[in-house]
Order: sequence, then structure tokens, then C-alpha cells
Amino acid sequence: MYKLTLLFLTILSNYVISYAQESANCLQSINFEPKFYVGNILDHTSKLSHLIKGYCTSTELGFNKQSNSNKYWSVKRNYPHFGLSLIYTTMGNKEVLGNAISLVPNSYFSFFKPNSFLRFRLGVGLSYLTKRFHIVDNPTHTAIGSYLNAAAQLHLFTYFKLKGNTFLNTGIGLLHFSNGAYRLPNLGINIYGMNLGISFMKDRATEYLDSDTMKPAKANELVNFRTAISFKEFDAPGGPRYPMYELSVAYPFYKSEIKRAFIGVDGFYDKAIYYSLITTGSGIENKHKYSMRSGVWLGYELKMNKVSLIGNWGYYIFTPTAPRSMFYQRWGVQYNATDNISFGLTMKVHYFVVDVFAWGISYRL
Repeated sequence: MYKLTLLFLTILSNYVISYAQESANCLQSINFEPKFYVGNILDHTSKLSHLIKGYCTSTELGFNKQSNSNKYWSVKRNYPHFGLSLIYTTMGNKEVLGNAISLVPNSYFSFFKPNSFLRFRLGVGLSYLTKRFHIVDNPTHTAIGSYLNAAAQLHLFTYFKLKGNTFLNTGIGLLHFSNGAYRLPNLGINIYGMNLGISFMKDRATEYLDSDTMKPAKANELVNFRTAISFKEFDAPGGPRYPMYELSVAYPFYKSEIKRAFIGVDGFYDKAIYYSLITTGSGIENKHKYSMRSGVWLGYELKMNKVSLIGNWGYYIFTPTAPRSMFYQRWGVQYNATDNISFGLTMKVHYFVVDVFAWGISYRL
């Protein structure tokens, strides 16, 4: 699972960087941005309270480049930036939590206009944590059970001009670490905080196009089918891993070349629950039924050429076994291989705790 995740993120980051570096008849804005963050761990469960000892810090070196595409999606999205960041994070509890080093491909979106100084950044990558749970050496680390984890970053920030092409940047953000229950424990670590940094920019030489003068392509889609599989440890650290299967059917009630809005139905079959019922000697007759869940959800897809960002918000309508929360979210990225077929990686979240990372394939009619 880790090898597949690493391969997918490597391909995605290479695509993002190579796309941002395509040649064009104009000079794009290129930014080098060192940043420093100060924050704290979000106490989203009482099982983490004993680990929060002090402030967290992050030092980031990041590069990004503005899209040089004059296609409709790029113009309509205000010519987003694509970049790569190297982040070193201290957790405020070196003895138990240690530190983290992360490599995160990311996308920047400008509000209102392409050269706006108010921007939102979303990034997903990999992180290595120097400390993890160990039954003997580190038994109080109840947050994460693996060294290698996914890292996700949300960041809202703005710029203030200092001199020439040098700017001060500051904002607020969230940095998340988790392994998707591939190895227990998996409560995850969420660090919220604010940053201060310096941006060195290279000017864009040509004018931006106006999307109102462009004609978008027609979006044809009647229904979307998606199936996915994930693996997670169950019951105790070091225990066996079981697959969970997902099937989704969604109707796009709003669709365009650059975005879609969906209403859908999910079905889940969790073999970890099934084997738990067997090993505990449960008297439940239909154990397969008790291993299933289903939910309804609303979703949004933001398209950027061949890559899409996905966000779903769901509620369980059938769940014989109680989940951590009746509400769940699904966040992910997918690669649109053809007009009808997409491949993606998503994480399903229950109230700041990642339930699973799932590999999926979608087919659009």
C-alpha cells in the first residue's frame, strides 16, 4: 500500500512540476518562498491530550510557478500556481512525538483575479516521522503507528510588498499527518498555526486572458460509478490488515468543464468488522450484513486539466456497528486518464481522524 501511494504521489508531483514548467510565449510568475510557522497540535480527542506539551514549529522551503496554459480551465481558475514544498516540523514533544520532514506537491488558487495577493493553497504528499508508537520503546505515543505517513496541508495566506519583487507573506493553515489506519494507532496529528515568510517573485510579462471571452467545452455526463479498495490494521497495533471495499454511484446535478457538483450513495464492506465478529464469538447470525455501511453524500470536483481535486461530505444511513462519527468526509485527488475513466487516491475522515486511504477507479457515463 505504501509503495502504491508513493508511486502515485511521485507521478502526480512530476506531472504538476512538469506542467508548470511547460514552455510558452510568455514569462510566468515564479516564486521562491521560505516560510516559518508557529502553532499547536489540535486536541481533537482526549487520547491525544497527554502528548501536547508545547508549541510546534515548521520551516518550509517552497517553489511554485504560475500556470502558462491559456486553456479555459486555467483562465477560469485565475491561472493557478503549482509547486513543491520541503517542510521540517517539530511537534513540541521531542521525546515522544519527535519531528517530521515532509515533501508536499501543492496547488495555489488566487481569489478574485490572477494576480490577487489573497490565495489558498492545498497540498498532499509524504512525510517521515522520527517517532512512532512502539509497545516497549514508545508506548505513550497514541497518535501514529508508522514512520511513513501522508501529509496534507491547507493554507490561506496573503502578500505584502516590501521592495521590488520581494514580498512578505503571512497566513493561517493546518498540517495533517496520518497513515490511514494502515498501521495502528492512527488518531493522526493535526497542527494549526500561522506563518511568516518571504517571497521572491519573477514577473509575468504578458497580460492575462479574460475567461468571459472564451467558450467552455460542453460537459457530458449522466452518472458516475466508482469502486475502491483500502487496507487497514484492526483491533490492536501489529495485528492483521483487512481490506475494505467501496462502491459509489453519483449523479452530477451541476457540471461544467472546470467543476462538478454531485449527489451520491456510498456502500462499504469492511472485512475487519467481519473478522472481529468471528474472533469475538459474536452470536450475530448475519455477520456480513453487520460488516456493511452505506451513506448519502454531496460532493464537489475541481478540475485542472487532467487532474481533479475532490471533496465529499456524507452521512451514514445504514451502519449496524457504530462508527467514530455518523458524518464522514472524503478528500482526494484523481487523474482523468480519458473522458470516461479516472484513477484516484482518497482519504475518508471521521472528525479529524482518517479512517482509510483508498485506491479507486471511476467510470463516467
